[in-house]
Amino acid sequence: MAPTHEAQGYGATLEEKTIAPSDDDAAENRPHYQRAILFACFLCLVVVGEGYDVGVMNGAAVRMKDELRLSTWSISLVIMMTPLCFMPGSLAGGAAADSFGRRGALMVCCVMLVLGPLGMALSTSMLQLLVTRAFVGFGIGMGFVVVSMYIAEVSPMALRGRLTAMEDVFLNAGILSGYVMSWCVLGVQNDWRWMLACGSVIPCIVLIILSVVDIPESPRWLLMNGHAEEAEVVLTKFVGSEEAQQVIRAMAKQADSSNEVFVTWQHVLSGWHDKQIRSMLLAGITVACGQMLCGYLPMIFYSSMVLHTAMSEQAAFIGTMVMGFMKLLVVVIVVMVLERVGRRLMLLSSACVCGLACTWLAVAFASDAGRVALIFGFALFMAGFSLGLGPVAFVYVSEVFTTKWRAKGMATAFFFQSHYWCGQYRHLPTTRGQHRR
Repeated sequence: MAPTHEAQGYGATLEEKTIAPSDDDAAENRPHYQRAILFACFLCLVVVGEGYDVGVMNGAAVRMKDELRLSTWSISLVIMMTPLCFMPGSLAGGAAADSFGRRGALMVCCVMLVLGPLGMALSTSMLQLLVTRAFVGFGIGMGFVVVSMYIAEVSPMALRGRLTAMEDVFLNAGILSGYVMSWCVLGVQNDWRWMLACGSVIPCIVLIILSVVDIPESPRWLLMNGHAEEAEVVLTKFVGSEEAQQVIRAMAKQADSSNEVFVTWQHVLSGWHDKQIRSMLLAGITVACGQMLCGYLPMIFYSSMVLHTAMSEQAAFIGTMVMGFMKLLVVVIVVMVLERVGRRLMLLSSACVCGLACTWLAVAFASDAGRVALIFGFALFMAGFSLGLGPVAFVYVSEVFTTKWRAKGMATAFFFQSHYWCGQYRHLPTTRGQHRR
């Protein structure tokens, strides 16, 4: 794994790496920092909607499969539409963010996340499920890229890592809310339809706010499009006047010296010949792909089905909620200590715990260890994932690219990541046969 920007000078802080705010500066700029935190929380509401959709499909798939009499292959294909459309969504998110601005791209993302869940809730056929699920996957792909980029570009240097990692906190909150909703409406008439329809509520609220409120555009996008004065005004609101002036001067100087503009996809394809660009791309792609290769997505989507093979449906849903709660708890702790521990150490520790949890689960299933051991294994895996591979991956990928490379670089990393998403949906565990009650 390539070192982070802390060692090589890459990423969101490349232009501002000489700026080191003191304690006095932090106290003076506290109102600006509070504004940045609130704005980041608002952006992360989109991530809550994305997380809810991921979490609620865990329970909805069980009920949907029975009501619509879908085969194991069919329900696997429906769920696989998310990562399949995540790939073009992530690429479109990067391109739209450069062309229309971060705010415009976020509005398109919200439209997708509103139409997708509503369409799924009204679906009566396999084809309708596939089409509407594609909308959801496309929106999630755009959201991951645009929100991560947006937060990184409006955050004060002293808070950037923590605010970017906060995206994973909101993602986990959304996943947990999806689990809870699945359990709460279980058994209600059209339960899976209500589960899915509720996923459009938060993206709809965000879309309305973006439409009627003057939400500031990313200062870096403004600067790169010739609006230097407006960029400084926006940046001052979030980081304070002193840091804003230093950052604007540094970025403008670098832009003048390097003729800096946003890169095109042709630059991405040809950039592998440049050692520094190749290092950025490899580092971002490695961490993004590692986040999925650990087996996170199958557990997120299929834990209820897997647990249902060894226990009742109600107990399986409760076990999934325990797993989601543990995941959220650990990621909150990680965000609190993120700036005190190196990114590399957290990523490696996370991978080790995830490997241990997978071994535990393999032995538990093979030895018929019982429901407590199985639920513990799932919870341990999610705790390990949230230790680094979950929250730190968002931070790392946003930091490892320079300003002009960030949109296309992050889109490329998430594109390769989504390729591995698809590889993890080939088989769905069957729930037929006898279950222990």
